[in-house]
Amino acid sequence: MQLTAHRDTAPFGKMALFVFVSAFALIWLFQNAVPYRLSFSEWQTYLFSRDDSDYRQLILHFTFFPRLSMALLCGAALAIAGCLMQHLLQNPLASPTTLGVAAGAELGMTTSLLAGVVGGSVIQYAYAFGGGMIAASLVFLLTAKRGFAPLQMVLAGMVVTLFLGATNMMLVMLNEQQLTSLFVWGAGALAQQGWDNSVLLLWVLAAVLALVLLMLRPLSALELGSEVAESAGVNVARIRVFGLGLSVVITSIVVATVGVIGFVGLVAPTIAKMLGARKFVQRVLLSGVVGALLLLTADLIIHHFPACPVNYYQQAL
Repeated sequence: MQLTAHRDTAPFGKMALFVFVSAFALIWLFQNAVPYRLSFSEWQTYLFSRDDSDYRQLILHFTFFPRLSMALLCGAALAIAGCLMQHLLQNPLASPTTLGVAAGAELGMTTSLLAGVVGGSVIQYAYAFGGGMIAASLVFLLTAKRGFAPLQMVLAGMVVTLFLGATNMMLVMLNEQQLTSLFVWGAGALAQQGWDNSVLLLWVLAAVLALVLLMLRPLSALELGSEVAESAGVNVARIRVFGLGLSVVITSIVVATVGVIGFVGLVAPTIAKMLGARKFVQRVLLSGVVGALLLLTADLIIHHFPACPVNYYQQAL
């Protein structure tokens, strides 16, 4: 009985320690990363009746806080996508880029630049989103006859990624000057000039989480193995396509909006398991929290490097 009680309380102890350390680190990083130190009364003005004549409040409202919100949302989205990938492909090394979505989105962005589309426009994001969706569709088509088996999907994703990546590299080499801005986007750029992207990503993430919770029973059944799930009446191929489709949609939107950020979707689900999340629903929700904190922490750390191009607040004046 004592051993059982210890096992039950161990995950909660790890969780409490993780939350405490994360909160302490984030508070310290935020205090050192905020571009302008406002007094208590100025913070009240900013929160309840923003003073548009104060450039500091404008920069905080339209650049700094939207950037932090994008870090949280993108981290959560990529972590949830990675958790779905690892669960459905039964591979702990799977990530949101496994099915070639990132390579397809990057090729789409390259195509938009070559077509003369204005940087940062909605049409350019549509190119990147379409490229990611086309790449994932190729993987689904290549593995349809195999019933979307996990191993075949991973291998097909590698082939599509290599092919699209080589095509993109060829275009970059032939049009180096025209595609200079692609390097910044390819490394991931969270810089924002408003709240539009954050609102869009928030709605998409909420819709995906709602769909995952609605399909929680068949998705959880896959933890027992494909054969056991089939015997329980679950259409494994259909559920796998459904879950991977959600992951592809999230990844495509994130990559189209802020570029390629690869580490969160791979690391966050693993950390969630280490913190004691055993059930699928626990891993999905905890992965989202961990991913959001990971990317936010990484972004706040970057603010401490004055020479880094992302620190543009002072340059904007």
